[in-house]
Amino acid sequence: MQILQDSISAFLFHCEFERKLSGHTVKAYRLDLAQFSRFTCPRGQLGDIATIGRSLLREYTRSLQHYKPRTQRRKLAAVKSLFGFLEREGLVQLNPTRNCRLEIRLGRTLPRTM
Repeated sequence: MQILQDSISAFLFHCEFERKLSGHTVKAYRLDLAQFSRFTCPRGQLGDIATIGRSLLREYTRSLQHYKPRTQRRKLAAVKSLFGFLEREGLVQLNPTRNCRLEIRLGRTLPRTM
């Protein structure tokens, strides 16, 4: 049984020391994945990664509707990166984010006038 919190810690370690990502990027990943962890494991339960499936990811995506589209995409990209890492390391058998498209449209920003 692979616990979500342990997997997130391993992923953040990988990002910080092996991939040498920016401190800001690692901090954003940490915050986004902590929110995902709170969503999947309410009331402080230990979450098993094997219980996370596409239906749970759809619910999580719906729970992000009050954020701006760019923030929604960033949060979902963090989750996809986590599961990609876990799949490469052989810690999960089935990646629920594989072939999962982010159907969040970004609007165009209009140029500012003087």
